Amino acid sequence: MRGVVLRVVTVLEEPFVMVSENVLGKPKKYQGFSIDVLEALANYLGFKYEIYVAPDHKYGSPQDDGSWNGLIGELVFKQDQGWKK
Repeated sequence: MRGVVLRVVTVLEEPFVMVSENVLGKPKKYQGFSIDVLEALANYLGFKYEIYVAPDHKYGSPQDDGSWNGLIGELVFKQDQGWKK
């Protein structure tokens, strides 16, 4: 996976993912158990990653029209423009 950049969607939830630093004009930095695991995998497998928070800050639930919101919706519908089908 060397050279691959993954876009990782998350929901802020202590102690798994938390904002550790938020300096105006710079990307947010994250910490927590899930971030530690992600960092260990990235180091071992050689990939890089970018983290973003689900726009509605929810894990996701089915909607009346059959779609999903939240983190699951991001994954199911590949909302991030950087995803390849």
